[in-house]
Amino acid sequence: MGQLGILGIGSTSIYNRDGVACSLQYSVIGDIDTSGETFRLPNLQSFNIKNNGSNAVELSVKLAGMEEFVTTKFQPGWNPEIVIEIETNNESDLQYGY
Repeated sequence: MGQLGILGIGSTSIYNRDGVACSLQYSVIGDIDTSGETFRLPNLQSFNIKNNGSNAVELSVKLAGMEEFVTTKFQPGWNPEIVIEIETNNESDLQYGY
């Protein structure tokens, strides 16, 4: 991996400046389960959030490079933040992808 995180010859992943794997396209998509207090994937797999609603939603999320939650807005469609955990708030029209 180069200093700018460029895909190397023979490499199968792209990494951001923090060394977190990034997806340019999604090969796995699923619904975000909001029945618990938080949602995360096994092994703290990072993911992006898709808001299937027609309005922006405010979520508290833990980003891949952070240890604490931050509250931010997620617009309709795919959002660029690389997330590892969400504090659920009954928003049911959300999906994850990686």
